[in-house]
Amino acid sequence: TNMLNEHIACADSCTDGLYSDFIKDMPTLKREDHLLFLYQTMGFSPRSIALFLNKNLDVVYNRKSRLKAKIKKSLSSRRDEYLSVFYHVH
Repeated sequence: TNMLNEHIACADSCTDGLYSDFIKDMPTLKREDHLLFLYQTMGFSPRSIALFLNKNLDVVYNRKSRLKAKIKKSLSSRRDEYLSVFYHVH
């Protein structure tokens, strides 16, 4: 969990607090969805994310798809930035 805190600090410092804002804007999401967003923000591959979350690759792709749909419904001022982490290579 120390490593997780380092990942969060790294992601936030490189993205002007995007991860922390995501947590505030999407508090009802499951912890795994928050982690998926964190790892996606950091630019990890789907295969790496599957390893980190101890899930099969298909599950990661399905969760990413559902998470994008939830973000699209968000009224957050940073919604487009949240979505951009799924489409840009960092």
